[in-house]
Amino acid sequence: MRPNERCLEEYINPALASIFPQGVPPNIASIFVRHGDKHYEAKRRSVEEYFDRLANLDIKDVYVGSDSASVIAHAKSKYGSRYRLYHLPMARTPDGFRLVDFRQHKNAGIEGQHLAELFLSIQAAVAVGTFSSNWCRLVHELHDQDGHAACAYISLDEWGETDR
Repeated sequence: MRPNERCLEEYINPALASIFPQGVPPNIASIFVRHGDKHYEAKRRSVEEYFDRLANLDIKDVYVGSDSASVIAHAKSKYGSRYRLYHLPMARTPDGFRLVDFRQHKNAGIEGQHLAELFLSIQAAVAVGTFSSNWCRLVHELHDQDGHAACAYISLDEWGETDR
């Protein structure tokens, strides 16, 4: 992913600077826990499954992406003493089961936050997600296309797996 200067200056850099005032840590992991309507399509994975994949890696910094506010809260509560956790302050539903009406957040910079989250996930040393998620497949594909094939992408399911 090679965003142009305007995209970097107006969207990505300000969003990332809001959570990384000293710059993005060099060996950061990115996880994306999709809980929203994912249970209709595939098995819903626990937060613990994502963090279990990081347990034996030399990772101290983890960006947590999710459509669910409860996922962020659970990650902070359970893993906040082991890792330095980061997340963007974007609109999320409490339980992740209802879709957010992004039209009401048009002026809140949510597009930039999503671009920043995508950019960060692609640049991460390791990304953990599920191939049953379109977002995570996009991260994986852009991760490889951006020359980060040497970095790890860890999926909790197989490509195209939809069994619940």
